[in-house]
Amino acid sequence: IFQYQLSACQWQRAISRARFQNMIFRLLATPFVYKIIQGVLAPGRKALLSSRLRSLPEVLIPAEEILDIGCGPYSAFSQERPYPVGCDFSEVHIASYVGKSGLGVVGSADHLPFDSSSFKTVICVGLFHHLDDEVVRLSISEMLRICEPGGSVVVVDGVLPKKPWYRPFAFFVRKLDRGRFMRYQQKLVGLLTDMQVGWKFERMTTTYTGLEAVICRLEIPMGEV
Repeated sequence: IFQYQLSACQWQRAISRARFQNMIFRLLATPFVYKIIQGVLAPGRKALLSSRLRSLPEVLIPAEEILDIGCGPYSAFSQERPYPVGCDFSEVHIASYVGKSGLGVVGSADHLPFDSSSFKTVICVGLFHHLDDEVVRLSISEMLRICEPGGSVVVVDGVLPKKPWYRPFAFFVRKLDRGRFMRYQQKLVGLLTDMQVGWKFERMTTTYTGLEAVICRLEIPMGEV
């Protein structure tokens, strides 16, 4: 009887945690709340990460030639310039994105609703830690498929600190992230290079609280499909 009561108690705690997580996820689906949370847990992201992303040569082309996968309610790549074409699984986020740019579609990263070789630059920021390894592989394959020869694929994702004790707050925030697949850099690099060789990697601090991300860039050779 005692064991049964203990299991029931644990079950109730698990249900409570799941309900709390679902509530948080629903709140984050609201663009306004999403932006506030970003500002609280990731201060300086706009000054550090977004400014670095906007300086990448891969995005210094006409916006309609760029696809931003997992774009969210707004683009990290645009400031006082047109948004790239956006693609997101959330209808709410796409509605917000389209309201700002006019170019966006609902779609999944592992089954993109575009023809092969449709974009010169294909970008994905902060998405892969929400996807398990198999879906990441499928998503990379799709990004490679829709990128035209001579174009570029750019993947940016948060990573766990190399030494958790050196960046304890960053480690704590990463572990609390709603994405269940936050990885160390070595694991992320392995997933990408298993699919295609030739990636270049840049690790950087993206917020004033010590969060880090890796910018992964790949040039698609001319003549490659």
